[in-house]
Amino acid sequence: MSNIKPLKQRPYDLFFVVIFSVFTVSSLFFDILNGLDVELSATSSNPLGRLTYEWYAKGTDPLLIENPSFVQYATLISALVWGPMYLMFVYGFWKQKSWIRVPGLLYSGALTYSMLYYIWIQLADPDQTGLISEHPVRFLLFNGPYLVVPILLGFRLRKAPVF
Repeated sequence: MSNIKPLKQRPYDLFFVVIFSVFTVSSLFFDILNGLDVELSATSSNPLGRLTYEWYAKGTDPLLIENPSFVQYATLISALVWGPMYLMFVYGFWKQKSWIRVPGLLYSGALTYSMLYYIWIQLADPDQTGLISEHPVRFLLFNGPYLVVPILLGFRLRKAPVF
């Protein structure tokens, strides 16, 4: 395809390549821990479990530490579905593949919904579980991109042709 513009001339697409690369690492190396029910604690036998606990979850995401079944399912979906899809988005934006539009729009809707739900549960504690973030700003700084990026992606892919 000779009309492919270099990525450096497409700053919005470059943004998606970079952010989805980061999301891939997060999904495949960290979300998989909860999906496989690996303990997140200072004494976890898994070094990534200890790192996740100390660097992020402690005081910020008690729901992730508690790991109820809906969190296990959501993180397993993140690792097994979203992780590979992020790689697909990286490739699609890099090579200007228009077929990313439909999966991108589906992802945009699904992740926007699930992140709104997770953020609401974590900050509002509607079930009165006591599992509420002690550091809501930090929680939002870590999790906000997983809400904002899908919305931006939906906006980017809203019209065909995508490229």
